Amino acid sequence: MTLKRKWVSRKIGLISFGFFLILVGFIWLNTPGLKDAVVAFIEDFQLKQAFPNVYLPAPESELNHKVVYGAFQQFCVGYGLFQIVVLALRFVFGSSVSDKAGAVSSFVFWLGLSFFVGLLLTEAVVWFAFLAGFIVVVGLSIIVRGLAQILIHTLYR
Repeated sequence: MTLKRKWVSRKIGLISFGFFLILVGFIWLNTPGLKDAVVAFIEDFQLKQAFPNVYLPAPESELNHKVVYGAFQQFCVGYGLFQIVVLALRFVFGSSVSDKAGAVSSFVFWLGLSFFVGLLLTEAVVWFAFLAGFIVVVGLSIIVRGLAQILIHTLYR
């Protein structure tokens, strides 16, 4: 990769970070009571039995944090969809195969996570099932990244 392409790739990373900050700020400003809800969510964590003799941190009243879950789901969807813009920029400016595959992987991760947050928000799953979903999304994201690297490398030689 040339120095110019590395420079552009870093700038795309900065654009992504800037969007991250704007999205967090936008959601924070437009979600009434989010500050108090986040504090209550953090303070609600206790060790709960996930399996026999295995205790993990979880909210004591896990279904009472709809404001936090809703805001996080909005973030996941917004940031996930922004990864399409990042991927387009990476193709336009000739970023590395790894950077392009990373954008595809991020898209899958954030939208997949939004699906499981939505299940938590609608009370279709409980906290530990959400954590299992998170692990599934991480695994899926890793697989997608590998497949994307193979495809992009094969198609754009």
